[in-house]
Amino acid sequence: MMQWTRQLIKLAKLQPVGRFVNDQLGDGSGRLGTGVPVVEVVVRVKSEKEKFIFCMNQGGLGRGEIQIPLASGSWKATDVILGQPIENASWEQGVWRLKVDMKPWESRVIRLFQ
Repeated sequence: MMQWTRQLIKLAKLQPVGRFVNDQLGDGSGRLGTGVPVVEVVVRVKSEKEKFIFCMNQGGLGRGEIQIPLASGSWKATDVILGQPIENASWEQGVWRLKVDMKPWESRVIRLFQ
């Protein structure tokens, strides 16, 4: 299903508002927290210069990349829950990218601002 969704996005040239691209597959054992991660990404726009990104993993252990389309400019990011700046993100071809590991049921809140 995940591969089909990626191909659909690519072929239709859809612009994601925010998404999580998974780097791994679940173990398939059927035990709670061991399946493929299902990371919901919601973007809330406060202004043209400030956005909040809410991520929640509703599946198994997840390793992947949060992708948020952003206009060019000097964007900074802060992990709101930990109160720390995020310095390992990148910006390329109009997309802000952050590699993350997410435990089952883990949440992340990120503030992007200029």
